[in-house]
Amino acid sequence: MAEEKQQLKILLTRRMELRSFCMEDLDDFHALCSQKEVMLPAGFSVSKDLEESKNTLEQYSKCSTMWAVCDRTSHRVIGAAWMDGDPLRRMKMNEARMIGYLFSKECWGKGLATELGEELLRYGFEELGLLVISAGYFSTNPASGRVLQKLGFTEEIFMRGAYECADGTITDNIDCSMTREEYFQKKGQEEKKTLSTNRLVLRAFTMEDLADFYEYCKDPDTGIHAGWKPHESMEESRDILHHFIQEREVWAICEKQSGKVIGSIGLHRDSKRRRNFNQCRMMGYVLSKAYWGQGLMTEAAKEVLRHAFEDLGLEMVTISHFSYNQRSARVIEKLGFHREGVLRKAFLRYDGSLLDDVGYSMTKEEYQNLYCGETR
Repeated sequence: MAEEKQQLKILLTRRMELRSFCMEDLDDFHALCSQKEVMLPAGFSVSKDLEESKNTLEQYSKCSTMWAVCDRTSHRVIGAAWMDGDPLRRMKMNEARMIGYLFSKECWGKGLATELGEELLRYGFEELGLLVISAGYFSTNPASGRVLQKLGFTEEIFMRGAYECADGTITDNIDCSMTREEYFQKKGQEEKKTLSTNRLVLRAFTMEDLADFYEYCKDPDTGIHAGWKPHESMEESRDILHHFIQEREVWAICEKQSGKVIGSIGLHRDSKRRRNFNQCRMMGYVLSKAYWGQGLMTEAAKEVLRHAFEDLGLEMVTISHFSYNQRSARVIEKLGFHREGVLRKAFLRYDGSLLDDVGYSMTKEEYQNLYCGETR
């Protein structure tokens, strides 16, 4: 497998962690590589002894295109996954890649392959910005074909006698692919567009943002005003950040100069209104306390409003704040939202406080009247 210069990124799913292999994985790795039913259908040879597994593991630990797939509860290595160049396409690694995986036999039939595939597709299309992701399976391994079909891949070519397996048998190979457009169409979502202001960049979150995310989320004075409980550990922040990445409704607010993540802002479904998500969304935001009082949230929210009405074509954007939070009220009023009223005792916060919720809205016509002709 061809190596890349960048470091292999840690990926998470609900039940698995994908990380680099290390020599401490030898026992689990040997148990995996000794299973004939696992290795041969994936195109790999079966390890004859521990020494052979050790030599292979040394190679994999240096490879930046292959992950160890670990159970998040036990931390045992239960499989492997890879994302390498596509030999059938004359495209660069930043345009097209081929994915693959294998799991220990004890893990079969639990939906882990589908869960893993979904994360590899998300990473490839949403973080790497790939144009095409391909995958293949042997005709003797129909179970893998069913996983790819479930993920939404399209079978494109049936290559007869295309592969000589490690045991000397010749097998047919079915190649499949998914395009970027097909991926986002299947998810029913628009691509997360990066937005920019004078001082900020609003972009999709990645797991590399974890340290910055935890830094402001653990502050007891930051998230509480949006109803958030302060994060008690990096692991708690990791799970919530992973949810943000999967849901794709939230931008990371980044300082343009340093690139540091200092908050988040999103467009969510408004549970108070029975409106189509593509017509009406609710804005929510959080900013690190260290950056209050600089007009940054107004700057970020104004750009998200522009995106909502001009790029997404929304008919209405709503927003609310707890009645005591006059700082947020000033931001909302400065943006030009129409105050609708107060829902009394409407929000039970994590600390037991029952809070009034002040609601606002802005229609497309109101936005156009306020901002028409204004340059960003």
